[in-house]
Amino acid sequence: MFYTASYVDPADEAVALSLGADKFVVKTREPGVLLAVLQEVIHAQAAGRLVAVRPSATEHAVFLEKYNALLIKKLEEKTLELERLNKQLRESEEKYRRLVDDASDAVILIDLQGLLRFVNPKFCELSGYTATEAHTLHFSRLLYPEDVAMVTECLHQCLAGDKPPGAYDLR
Repeated sequence: MFYTASYVDPADEAVALSLGADKFVVKTREPGVLLAVLQEVIHAQAAGRLVAVRPSATEHAVFLEKYNALLIKKLEEKTLELERLNKQLRESEEKYRRLVDDASDAVILIDLQGLLRFVNPKFCELSGYTATEAHTLHFSRLLYPEDVAMVTECLHQCLAGDKPPGAYDLR
């Protein structure tokens, strides 16, 4: 039995069956499908309906050539797909970088320890900090002391999934 999530073309199935596979199963998320096919193959084997295929050296060489051709084709396809996705990712990243950099509001990202990990130019303009200086700051330095506990609680609720993340106005 040939069970795969990668080799799903009819040519892949033909190669698998030519090697002596009795079944060609494309991997699904349903384990019941695989179990049913396995039971079918086990019963066929027990009933003597399956014949072992022993390829000759020539057939084995032909198989290896076909298999190598399939591997090369799949590798080329995956490489092209990866290149396409990387290009899309770069374009998307550049678009969002421009949006954030050109925003009329300050945008900051903080890590789980409360340190600023990203600030946009508007933040630097409004706060007077350079981007380098900002990356050394804890978010609490940007707040009124009376608001630190409230904002910290809000952040904890967002991280716990109890409050949706979003934009919040602070004094």
